Amino acid sequence: MQEAKVKREEKYVYLTSLGNAIVILANRTPQKLGLSDKIGNKAQF
Repeated sequence: MQEAKVKREEKYVYLTSLGNAIVILANRTPQKLGLSDKIGNKAQF
């Protein structure tokens, strides 16, 4: 049971850091990716 919990926590940390990296990249290069526009439009609705 303990081993499964550790693996789940590692996966969560990995996904969280991956998500943060995507947000940082999207904020740095909005012209290239066009992601921040889509995110901004979704946030308004």
